[in-house]
Amino acid sequence: MKFQLARTLAKEFSIRGIEVTKPAQETESIIDSLKISIHIPKVEDSQSFAVCFQIKVTTSTDESLEINCEYWAFFEGEQPFTQEFLDGPFTMINAPAIAYPYLRSFITTTLVSAGYPALYLPTVNFVELAKSKLD
Repeated sequence: MKFQLARTLAKEFSIRGIEVTKPAQETESIIDSLKISIHIPKVEDSQSFAVCFQIKVTTSTDESLEINCEYWAFFEGEQPFTQEFLDGPFTMINAPAIAYPYLRSFITTTLVSAGYPALYLPTVNFVELAKSKLD
């Protein structure tokens, strides 16, 4: 089955300066929360689905920041996705793993364009994340 990441969309994005009680020794970023949800249209014979990332990150630098983002990745197939495919590991593991680098790049590029230091989100092991959701 052929499919592709058709497009990405940042539906919400905010940067807020926060007060830090102690000075940072070096740049540090902490993912406070990362929620991933899969959205499958209720229409039979659908050729698309979406992955939504909701992320909150706190950075400790000279200017400490709180970043909130809702970021969507839309996947399309040449043929309708079967229910077996949609319930399988692709939607929970592979699709988020394909889309996450786009989210990482978006946040880094946006911060640098806004005049802040570059922030590189850590990589995520989506296999382990999926296992922890099943437990």
